[in-house]
Amino acid sequence: MMTVFPSIPLLQDSEPPQGICQLLEFMGSCTQLSGHQTLQIEGILLGIPICLLVDSGATHNFISQWLVSALAIPSVSVDGIKTRLGDGHVVVVTTQCQQLSIQVGPCTFVINVLIFDTGSLDLILGMDWLQSLGHVTHDWINAWMQFSFHDSPVVLQGSCKEKNSKASLQTWLREEIKP
Repeated sequence: MMTVFPSIPLLQDSEPPQGICQLLEFMGSCTQLSGHQTLQIEGILLGIPICLLVDSGATHNFISQWLVSALAIPSVSVDGIKTRLGDGHVVVVTTQCQQLSIQVGPCTFVINVLIFDTGSLDLILGMDWLQSLGHVTHDWINAWMQFSFHDSPVVLQGSCKEKNSKASLQTWLREEIKP
């Protein structure tokens, strides 16, 4: 039986959020803001291909709550992390997967990810991940990024923007596994 994470409360107070995810809107919709750069790449989680989105407008890394539930990925409660979404809503994220191993190109990274309704996206790699890479060169127009990993140069080529979002693992899981 699948466990779906409880809904995340909206906040009305004036305290500033600790995180930002400009791409996501409340209830998992995605939006594209001008000046906001993203790069869709393929990765591997638990030996399974997934769609990753490198998002320069996200302060943290985020993973689909459906994916966490369907793959029985362990999670822990965290102090509520206030996160401002692209539509202006502020939500509190209270669960996280820690020390999650993902493969991106030839590299394996161990990251922490906040659990949230990411719409059709499997995993969002935000500034937490980008800053861990050190010096990074991006070519947003031609959809690639380059950095060094263990003193070796790595170039990640993004997927075509025209690629169907049905390719995400969690979208497939939603269709195959009905709650």
